[in-house]
Amino acid sequence: MDENWCALCLAIIKSFTPEQSFEVLNRKPGIKQKHNKSITKLDVEQMIRYRKTKTYKEIGEMFGLKDTAVYKRIKDYKAKRVVA
Repeated sequence: MDENWCALCLAIIKSFTPEQSFEVLNRKPGIKQKHNKSITKLDVEQMIRYRKTKTYKEIGEMFGLKDTAVYKRIKDYKAKRVVA
């Protein structure tokens, strides 16, 4: 039950979805997360919207990525849009 309250707090404070909140809570400390290849085009578009108010690190926490991975995904997405 306490986990539910913690997830609710994360969702409110960090603007996480409920799924993202539980993912953050269930991470094991000291263990690196796997590279998340399940990030979709819509996720990257959402990252771009979040970037207006959040840091790369905060966005990375929401999606299970490092801040550098968030930066690269946004940069690559914008580069592909310019070419297309």
